[in-house]
Amino acid sequence: MKNRQQLTDEIKALQEQLDAMPEVGINYKPKYGEEFFYIDGLGKVNSYIWRNGWMEDAYYAPGNCYPTEVMALQIVHNRKTLVKLREFAFVPDFNNRNQEKHHFDIHKGALSWTNIAVADSESPVYFETDKLRYDAREAVGEAAIVDMLEGGLV
Repeated sequence: MKNRQQLTDEIKALQEQLDAMPEVGINYKPKYGEEFFYIDGLGKVNSYIWRNGWMEDAYYAPGNCYPTEVMALQIVHNRKTLVKLREFAFVPDFNNRNQEKHHFDIHKGALSWTNIAVADSESPVYFETDKLRYDAREAVGEAAIVDMLEGGLV
């Protein structure tokens, strides 16, 4: 069994590791002198050093700062998936109870789908028929859709 001092030292070391980790949220803001990643207008991931200038603000304001290249690349992948899905999608009328509104969902870590009548499920895309939803899944791939729904688009 560890004594009090050993546990205190371990907690201190873990806290230092935690403090060194970047804070990640909806809108990640790097610290001065820290490298961050952003997505340019062509969908390419680049890096930059945060200097508290107007250029950095231009990346930060729309939520285009990421602590790692991997995170930024995942967002690019998710956005491309969404663009492909939108080729099959439509804008539903949630006041129309008779209109079919098919969408994808994640249930217990796996892709599922449903047809809703009234409520907005916060799905990024809806399909007018089950066939269009099926065609979209076939064209885009189930794994890419799961990644997008789990990983987000910001």
